[in-house]
Amino acid sequence: MEAWIERRGLTVVIHLKGKIDYHSLDPFRNQCVRYLSQDKVVFDFKDLHFVGSVGITEFVTLLVELSSRNLKGIKFVSMGNEFKRLFEAQLMGEIHFSESVDQALEDLLDNGGKSKGLGQSKMEPEIAGL
Repeated sequence: MEAWIERRGLTVVIHLKGKIDYHSLDPFRNQCVRYLSQDKVVFDFKDLHFVGSVGITEFVTLLVELSSRNLKGIKFVSMGNEFKRLFEAQLMGEIHFSESVDQALEDLLDNGGKSKGLGQSKMEPEIAGL
């Protein structure tokens, strides 16, 4: 699994790509907890493939856990039905799905965001270790 960050205004968009790999979960978890607990976050699943692999449960649990810790807002976008079913099965709190990154950004602004605009898109290096 690969992940890279795009900063759009006050929101961090995490683009996920490839297949979930059990070995990439610890670095991904560490970076998420370290950097993303204080930001509005959008996880983009557009290029992430569900393969029923080892580690899928841990991956979903991590994202549900992060969602419950983040007070700014988290959205999940471009998520296939397989991923949605897994998230709903492990639902501990309210998980917010959107159809696209732009829709998620708009929803986050409408739900208490203080930003007047989305600002310029800025790509940052991949999350370390992925």
